Amino acid sequence: MKVPLAAVADLRADQPQEVDFFGRSVLLIEAEGHYNAFINTCTHAGGPLLFESGRFRCEWHNAFFNARSGQREDGPAPFPLIRLPTRIEDGQLVYVYGE
Repeated sequence: MKVPLAAVADLRADQPQEVDFFGRSVLLIEAEGHYNAFINTCTHAGGPLLFESGRFRCEWHNAFFNARSGQREDGPAPFPLIRLPTRIEDGQLVYVYGE
């Protein structure tokens, strides 16, 4: 299964782009030359994420996550952000599953 998420040319460093992914909010970002797609949900209590000072912050309880890796950096979240498996194909960031 493959689902195009966005044109790579539209993704900017330190400027997340929110897209709909089967009814769920996903944040796309280019960080240090890597393109990521993270579910827009904190792993602590499911709060939405903001992008501040080069990292994601949960609006509810101030958990912080690395924008490149999704790893938790601070706060109450017990796990890293959920990252969708992606790759670049024909200038698009594409969700890939089962390959």
